[in-house]
Amino acid sequence: MINVLIISSYRLICASLSQIIDNEVGFHVVGVAEEYDQLPKLIKDKNVDVVLHEVCPPGIEHINLIKQLLNVKSGLRFLVLSTHALEPIPSQFLQAGAKGFITRQSSVDEVIMAINEVAAGRRFLGVECAQQMALDKMGVNENPFSLLSTREMQVMMMITSGHKVTSISDQLCLSPKTINTYRYRLFSKLGVDSDVSLTRLAIRQGLLEP
Repeated sequence: MINVLIISSYRLICASLSQIIDNEVGFHVVGVAEEYDQLPKLIKDKNVDVVLHEVCPPGIEHINLIKQLLNVKSGLRFLVLSTHALEPIPSQFLQAGAKGFITRQSSVDEVIMAINEVAAGRRFLGVECAQQMALDKMGVNENPFSLLSTREMQVMMMITSGHKVTSISDQLCLSPKTINTYRYRLFSKLGVDSDVSLTRLAIRQGLLEP
């Protein structure tokens, strides 16, 4: 039996995923979490094989949550479900400790296959995600955000989520001066000159919902 914990702030998605997974032989949903503050207790109290983590939009808070929960229980295996397959979003989550990455366009069969693979300790990329990563490596359909370092990507995601420099500084434990250095560095790489133009570019590239 593969025990699955579902994380999503959307009740409809939680209900749909729960029904899909519980209808499969050999799978059981042991919990559903809409509020993140209840997660550490759920992780400790439940026998969880796979955490199916729905992220929309795929912001830095979701990456930090994975890192936080891996500190609670190091053997957790995360499968990320996202609206976006464009790089560097999948790579950012995999680097944070996730074992798999799929999108909402995935079929039911692909979701179940992904859970199986992640539960077995193997990495899994959905078809759409794998295609996008392959195209990026070939230099086709290149996303300008792939030019950013991991830290620059974190700062970018927080800026486009509405966080101010002081807030980003507190959350990343870096000085405001350092955050501004990353900010202007990523501006230069992406060819933008303000937080507004950065957000518009992120929307055009599919990293944010308009």
